[in-house]
Amino acid sequence: MAHLNPSLLLFLSLNLLHLLHTVIARGGERDSGFVDITYAASGRHLSEETHFQKLNKLAQGYMTNSDLEKAIKAFHGRCGHISRIYSIGTSVLGVPLWVMEISNNPGKEEAKPAFKFIGNVHGDEPVGRELLLLLANWLCDNYNKDPLATLIVDNVHLHILPSMNPDGFSLRKRGNAYNIDLNRDFPDQFFPINDDMDERQPETKAIMRWLKDIRFTASASLHGGALVANYPWDGTEDKSKSYFACPDDETFKYMAKLYSGSHFNMSKSEEFESGITNGAQWYPIYGGMQDWNYIFADCFELTLEITDNKWPPANELQMIWEYNKMSMLNLVASLVKSGVHGRIFSSDCGEPLPASITVKGINYTIKAGEILADYHRLLTPGHQYEVIATMPGYKTRRTTVLVREEAVTLDFILEPDISKGNVFLPNHCVVIRPAITFPPSVWGDQFLVYEQQEDEDITHKVIDDLKEEVTKEISASLNDPSEYLNLLKLVDTIQRLGIAYYFEKEIKEALQHIYDSYGDNWTGADIFNKYKDKDGAFSYESLNNDVQELLELYEATYVSMPGEVILDDALLFTRNRLHEIAKESNSKQIQDALKQPLHKRLPRLEAIRYIPFYESQTSHNHSLLKLAKLGFNMLQSQHKKELSEISKWWKAFDVPNNLPFARDRLVECYFWATGVYFEPQYSQSRMFLAILIAIGTILDDTYDAYGTYEELLLLTEAFQRWPNACLDELPETMKLIYRMQVNLNEKMGEILAKMGKGHHLNYIEEAMQEYIRSYMTEATWFHKGYLPTVEEHIELTYISTAYKYIMTASFAAMGDVITDETFKWVFTNPPIVRACCVICRIMDDVVANKEEQERKNVPSAVECYMTQFNVTDEQHVRDLLNAKVGDAWREINKESLVCKDVERPIIMMILNLARVMDVVYKNKDEFKYGGEQFRANIKALFVDAIII
Repeated sequence: MAHLNPSLLLFLSLNLLHLLHTVIARGGERDSGFVDITYAASGRHLSEETHFQKLNKLAQGYMTNSDLEKAIKAFHGRCGHISRIYSIGTSVLGVPLWVMEISNNPGKEEAKPAFKFIGNVHGDEPVGRELLLLLANWLCDNYNKDPLATLIVDNVHLHILPSMNPDGFSLRKRGNAYNIDLNRDFPDQFFPINDDMDERQPETKAIMRWLKDIRFTASASLHGGALVANYPWDGTEDKSKSYFACPDDETFKYMAKLYSGSHFNMSKSEEFESGITNGAQWYPIYGGMQDWNYIFADCFELTLEITDNKWPPANELQMIWEYNKMSMLNLVASLVKSGVHGRIFSSDCGEPLPASITVKGINYTIKAGEILADYHRLLTPGHQYEVIATMPGYKTRRTTVLVREEAVTLDFILEPDISKGNVFLPNHCVVIRPAITFPPSVWGDQFLVYEQQEDEDITHKVIDDLKEEVTKEISASLNDPSEYLNLLKLVDTIQRLGIAYYFEKEIKEALQHIYDSYGDNWTGADIFNKYKDKDGAFSYESLNNDVQELLELYEATYVSMPGEVILDDALLFTRNRLHEIAKESNSKQIQDALKQPLHKRLPRLEAIRYIPFYESQTSHNHSLLKLAKLGFNMLQSQHKKELSEISKWWKAFDVPNNLPFARDRLVECYFWATGVYFEPQYSQSRMFLAILIAIGTILDDTYDAYGTYEELLLLTEAFQRWPNACLDELPETMKLIYRMQVNLNEKMGEILAKMGKGHHLNYIEEAMQEYIRSYMTEATWFHKGYLPTVEEHIELTYISTAYKYIMTASFAAMGDVITDETFKWVFTNPPIVRACCVICRIMDDVVANKEEQERKNVPSAVECYMTQFNVTDEQHVRDLLNAKVGDAWREINKESLVCKDVERPIIMMILNLARVMDVVYKNKDEFKYGGEQFRANIKALFVDAIII
């Protein structure tokens, strides 16, 4: 050393200190040929006393071990509703190793993934213990307020060990009280170190016992001295410093990048690309906790170096917490946002099986839980995987899944392998199904045969002539501003007579012409003032006691949008006054309006009601009236033909006899589809949608009332493997349902292919699979006896209503108005789609709640609300939910005007879907029981022609 010049010495010192900084982060290896590097050996030549004194100064503002224990207990005292605390053992000096568990069901065995954070593995790296207390308190403070906090608490069992090495912390040194580096004290995969259990430290033994008691899916230990997310392997077979990948290298890199990318600046590291590193490439260590977790405990653990400074001043802790907060939260949340999760059952009576899960191409196996047989397999998103379930004595099952940026649920049913002599396994079980029957179809084969009208050609000629007359009348009014009001009335009449499809081009031009002339000033902002008295209240006298004007104001209030208080007030006033007038008169027009406002009526039903009313008006247009009648009958004939075609398809599957447990409601489903779009150009779309809704009805009854939990798992899996699933294990009834859907989709696929839109079927089938998964989630809730919160219920049943699926399917074969962008739009769950689904869900739940709960069905929105908010008055809850229906209608009204993402026919379809609900579920479940009025509507639409 004496022969080295000072400049060279300085050069070597600086470079060695750089290397020491890197090594200090994780430390040297005990008894393996490496030096145990501490601050005393880092070239600073501090005396032990001076070093301890310096660390004591740095520790000012950090919690002592006593402070930490008090903070943990204070957290539990404040947040006991979502937490428990327990000790996994004690340190060498007898300090309890306290753990906080955070979950909405702490301490309970559930089919949820578990995550653990461990801090202060090294005594002189204390930042982790501070951050983990901040994390716990943040989750408590933000539960049911912040979506991420709520997601974690509701779906993960999070265990937090703030200090694994309390002795090292109090002694201000890296190792424990025996000066042993705890991150070198675990069994190693390459070298026979630490294999003697008696030689391990009590802190290490506590961790190992902990992981035997609790199955952790993933984990992270918090360190200091660098800024990087480290992942396995930590060592190599030859102790070389080189990249050494574990079987799940891609998944670990995904996890590490998730942490680094969510951090304030970790991903910007100049030393580590993307702020992550393979441990062995950084520098190898042996006997580390990270690799042991992955090898021996099925737990994916990262080593997180969260500060360059191992012991930063206490006043920087809040800033460090803010830098790491989203990283910590996103890492935990990834357990439920990604990967493949599920349970494994025996096909005999559905007992859980603690089977093994492997993924083709990845040499790694995880074990399902012993009690619930749940598994949670972390995988990198954006890839397709073949997942394999195996269990001695059972046949192996394989399923291929595409893992996207969201978790995949995949349950397995394993069949006993009797061929291998497993006679001790149960061979059968008695299936007890709910005793429920639905009324049979009242229509029988009434629509099976279609008889074409003999004089259709003549009728077509008459209709064409009448259309020309009306077109000329519209055109004549365009050039005379004094006729604009009459022109608007004519357009309104055409629409109410149900023949607007004859004049789409003319109506659009007329409305555009009027708008171009007057803009937004057609009515004026103060229009409602004319209906108010001097005190600003709505007054009937201000209307000059004009009942017709009162009725028109009433109808106008139903197109109100959110926040339009004046229209809400107008509705209350007009509705009350009309009720008073209705008591004094027999006006059918008023009674019909009060029963169902014009805005909520289905166009085709309104035509049936309005045609005779219009005819009774002395000022009616004779040509227009005749066109309305002829047009109605002509279109009714087309509808009858369509009904005949789908009835033949339905009869070929003999649904009433082969699926007697389900509602046979094909005609009612065709009514539903006609409600969505009745116009002649949508014939193929309408027939497809009608059958799709009918099959959906059968699926609803299968999941709600017929299938066992195990059968439903199989059926769900079959739909997820669409369309090439193996059906051997399904009951014959479910095989038939599946084949019906395959047959229907094949027919629509052929139609779409001819239109050059064959790929549109992929979107519909994707929506179908989402819809089926939502049914399975509901079945799982019921199977587990789980009562969801109102928020959980709404979020899931938004899909299980089938309305999003129906909307997507209704686009099929509509023509050029539908593009790929239309399907992508509906998958974004835009406000108008969500509002329509809310109307469907709530109206169904409100009318069906009592009956559904009597037969112990999936909880309804009514039941969820009453339980969550401890409300005993069911009518009060119904009123609250009905108010939400009103809010949803206002949202639809707004979006109908402002939504420019899709063409107008799409908006009208969604509006009509909401209108169908107001017809079918207004006061009772007309669809299920086929009430008298519902049957009358069907007869009027598809049986009885209008007399000319």
